[in-house]
Amino acid sequence: MAHKDWGPRDTESELTRLKSITDKALLQNVEKRYRAGNIYTRSGRIVLAVNPYKKLPLYTEETLQAYKASLAPQVELPPHVYAVASSAHSGMLRTSTSQSVIISGESGAGKTETAKILLEYLAEVSCSGSDLHTRVLKTNPIMESFGCAKTIWNNNSSRFGKFLTLQFSPTGRMQGAFMKTYLLEKSRITSQLANEQNYHVFYTVAKGLSPSQRAELQL
Repeated sequence: MAHKDWGPRDTESELTRLKSITDKALLQNVEKRYRAGNIYTRSGRIVLAVNPYKKLPLYTEETLQAYKASLAPQVELPPHVYAVASSAHSGMLRTSTSQSVIISGESGAGKTETAKILLEYLAEVSCSGSDLHTRVLKTNPIMESFGCAKTIWNNNSSRFGKFLTLQFSPTGRMQGAFMKTYLLEKSRITSQLANEQNYHVFYTVAKGLSPSQRAELQL
């Protein structure tokens, strides 16, 4: 089945359909789509996202249900994180093998938010009557407190890697989750660049100290 297209007429939602594959052509296509409110662009099974730094009406219940109901969301519907999540979940059920979703990008690209959106979709299709996904999401503030800091690019920059494993039953129901962190930027604890800060947890603790304790610790 041929890919449909979404967005401005002079752009492609599927990068492999571009007549030119130079860096300039790719970037111009993505930029035009972004300016028109289409933050997602597809390249095969890869979805490229550009952080809009504002809330967009892309994650409504109606939108989620549309991707949930589609048998081929990567083809039938616009590029979206929901399409990636749907393909991974259906692929797991169809082949009975583990699936992987890699979320990568520069600081401030929106990796943490993208992971939340993906998890919310998986929770909708596989966690009926369970609060497991809520408990997983509630770990984010704790993880961010100890692993995120203000940088010149991002006020809540993750300074560590995170590997989240979701466990499903043979019928596709989410049953458990395991999170592992790695590559924490330890040097930030003792020194930071100009206009950057230490990890959030230090300021949280300092806020609760008495004046005498702050004086003792020279804060």
